[in-house]
Amino acid sequence: MTAQQLYVTMSRGRELNAALVVEERCDPGLDVFWRSRRLTLVELLANVMRRDGADRSAHDVARENLAHMEDIGLLGHLLAEARRDLQERAGPDRNAEIVALRTRADVQRANQDLKDAHSSLRRAEENRERAETALVAANTRPTRALLPGLLGNEARRETEAQWQRAKRDFGEARQIEQQFLRAYERARHRLEDAEHAARQLSEAGTAQERRQSFLREHPGTKRLIEQLEERVNVREYELAHTEASERQVTHDGRAEQTPRRARLKRARLEASPAGDAATRAVLARASRHDPAYRAVPMPPRRPMEREGLSLGR
Repeated sequence: MTAQQLYVTMSRGRELNAALVVEERCDPGLDVFWRSRRLTLVELLANVMRRDGADRSAHDVARENLAHMEDIGLLGHLLAEARRDLQERAGPDRNAEIVALRTRADVQRANQDLKDAHSSLRRAEENRERAETALVAANTRPTRALLPGLLGNEARRETEAQWQRAKRDFGEARQIEQQFLRAYERARHRLEDAEHAARQLSEAGTAQERRQSFLREHPGTKRLIEQLEERVNVREYELAHTEASERQVTHDGRAEQTPRRARLKRARLEASPAGDAATRAVLARASRHDPAYRAVPMPPRRPMEREGLSLGR
């Protein structure tokens, strides 16, 4: 039964209009929860009153359908479904991956860097070998250094100075060799990464070509996604603009409500209990800020509200 049918049946009696409500109904199609819960008479009548059975005009139906199609949640869901369907049929979009791989897939440059690093490493190894040979030669004392006296002392000092210089040169050469060795290892890893990126780039390019071929064969799918994306962007802009216009900023930086929101707030405050002191204070402040506002006069408080609960006789 709909609300219109209930109205007709409850308004056509000459002497009496009585409604007989069936409180419980055993329906085997309902699950255990709804069979175990018993609705009251008021709830049953409320369900009937909520059931609208009036025939609507074609204009109202069209406006409701258009408003439903402009819902941002529905548009986002349709866009996600369209993208998922395209991804399942044509594969994901690999353009971003291709752009990222192109900078890494330069195998020719990586090969040249590896060759240069190898040449530098060979020169560093040769310098280290020469420094090591000079160190071994400087560690050998000449015969003159074995002589006593001033001549032997001078020869020993010269030998010690040559050994210190050769030791310092050998340490520097070995440190440079280690640096070029690390540079060679980095160049070798870059070449391996470039070769791997080149293989990935080839696979991504092939997959993207298949996707583009599918879109050329099915232009309606791409057009639908573009239209949905455009509509979602427009609705997001409209909603953001509406939310921004609902709140204005005063000169002191505090947010001020628009007249429509202020009227709604005042209506909610007026609907609250008359004895609420906070409500009267808010309405008083609103009246001071807006002289044109005329609140409904509050009834006087009852003695219980003014004096509180009495514990005496």
